[in-house]
Amino acid sequence: MTALAEKQKLDSNASACLHAFKAVSLKSDSTAPTVSVAQDSEHFEPLAFFYRNRVHLEPGSTVAGGALNPDLDGEALTAKYQSKDPEFLVIDNFLSSDALQALRDYCTYSTIWHQDRPSGYLASTLPENFACPLLFQISNELAALLPDVIKTHRLAYAWGFKYDSALTGVPVHADDAVVNVNFWLTRDEANRSPETGGLIIWDKKPPADWKYEEYNNSTGIDGIREFLNTEGANGIRIPHRANRVVIFDSDLFHETDYIDFKDDYLSRRVNVTLLYGVCRAGRTT
Repeated sequence: MTALAEKQKLDSNASACLHAFKAVSLKSDSTAPTVSVAQDSEHFEPLAFFYRNRVHLEPGSTVAGGALNPDLDGEALTAKYQSKDPEFLVIDNFLSSDALQALRDYCTYSTIWHQDRPSGYLASTLPENFACPLLFQISNELAALLPDVIKTHRLAYAWGFKYDSALTGVPVHADDAVVNVNFWLTRDEANRSPETGGLIIWDKKPPADWKYEEYNNSTGIDGIREFLNTEGANGIRIPHRANRVVIFDSDLFHETDYIDFKDDYLSRRVNVTLLYGVCRAGRTT
């Protein structure tokens, strides 16, 4: 079967059986991956049928001519980032059309979504399984485009998240890095609530005496909310848009906005996050 025919078959099967995409986990080291479904258990069999013998990896190859939109002005974008307090930047039409399609294909057809998270979304992380040449091309070109934002920080971690159609998303937290780069792949018409579905960035960072391991977990959310309320923090809402990237100081508290997307596999909200530099014990790399 050709690659195109395989994709067409995947598409037709996906819309029929993957609306039960609440919590699916795959084991790619098996010829017949196991599937677990936390909800809608009556759909277990069609899901198992869909994934059986379908361990597949799209190439995610680099694209000729550059992965980023060639019209992006690095100096102007850097000045805009540095003029904000807190520092953050929103860029639309982030990737070139070829790179956007190739990364969508990688995230749609590759069976890389092995981690199910308590909030009801799936994760794929670097270096475990979220890695392809295109991802590193994007990272390298972004560092070259914004050298005064990324600076000398290395790409420390990356992940993709694939959500169910309606969720509250990742709760408020801060990331253990220096610069956070978050961008969205899903087409705009999939989002039933165009003014939400993206990210909320709060204009506050953790107090200096807070330890990352203590506040950045499920038990620390109430403490973060109380802190934000006491400090009169303002939340900056950035709606979901296809091919939009948000770049900000990783220390800023942030959270996924409310999600309401169409209930079919190809409309799942997919975001990609790149973290630059690691902060631990006051040291950055």
